[in-house]
Amino acid sequence: IDLFTHLKIADGGYYIPIILFTILTNKKEYTIIISVICIILTIIGFFYTKDEIFFEEVGNRVLSFLGICFITYIIIKYRNAESKLKKQTENLELLNAKLKESNTELENFAFISSHDLQEPLRKIQAFGDRLTLSDGNVISEKGADYLSRMLNAAGRMQVLINDLLFFSRQTTVVTNFSDVNLNKILKDVITDLEFRIDNTHTTIIAEELPTIEAGPIQMRQLFQNLISNAIKFRKENENPVIKIYSK
Repeated sequence: IDLFTHLKIADGGYYIPIILFTILTNKKEYTIIISVICIILTIIGFFYTKDEIFFEEVGNRVLSFLGICFITYIIIKYRNAESKLKKQTENLELLNAKLKESNTELENFAFISSHDLQEPLRKIQAFGDRLTLSDGNVISEKGADYLSRMLNAAGRMQVLINDLLFFSRQTTVVTNFSDVNLNKILKDVITDLEFRIDNTHTTIIAEELPTIEAGPIQMRQLFQNLISNAIKFRKENENPVIKIYSK
């Protein structure tokens, strides 16, 4: 119809809206096929045009050809970007599903582990209290000190287990911050790392620290990791000195 009518549709310029219409389809192959057909019709149409100036007609056909190619290129680029974005979205959804599954497993593991640790810890605390009540007056001063340290450590372990239980139930980063005395946190961490500190002859110089709004569990982990790493990655044949201060 294009080639044998006098509507001059075969000039090619009118094909561009037709190609643009393929943006509504889901496949870039349709755009390529229709563009190829439009280019072929534009070239063939040149031989059916007898009443136009030759060079002017050639110019029109070249401009139409370039317009078709440009629009086709834009649509293909759009489709490629859309396809890439869709693939990335699918990958993100897959990773998100795996992350949810992993979080669920971690939560279950932490919950079970915490409950399994509760019973032996209760026994340590119970027998320690009984020993203090029954034989506290006959135990040596050094033995009483060891017993007191053991019960204090068991008490801190109880707090850590409860914190782990609480943390395992959080689906997002903890945002319900509270006032945290960093001096108390640091004191507990140093007590927990007492053996490592003594064995490596580590000196810890701690200045007065502030009370801040934070998550107690995270702050405890922060101090414990920093001090542990400072002890672990010390200079050879040199006793580490750790300075802790606020600014």
